[in-house]
Amino acid sequence: TRRQEYETYHLVDNDFLSSMKKNATLINTSRGGVVDSMALIKALNNKTITSAILDVWEEEPFFNLNLFNLCNVINFYF
Repeated sequence: TRRQEYETYHLVDNDFLSSMKKNATLINTSRGGVVDSMALIKALNNKTITSAILDVWEEEPFFNLNLFNLCNVINFYF
């Protein structure tokens, strides 16, 4: 899901996140590219949603420290 050729690439984007309830927690256990990381950072910073729990993320195994500092639970496999 790293490229836009996949239907699920960035399915969870600014529009999706802004349609969620303010007390919502986003949980991603599917594929990292499904969630637009920059949109998630924006939503968490702006309190559009309450929290995020990530089992996967974009550009695994590399990670965005800005995103990780905002998430409630991150699951690492080494």
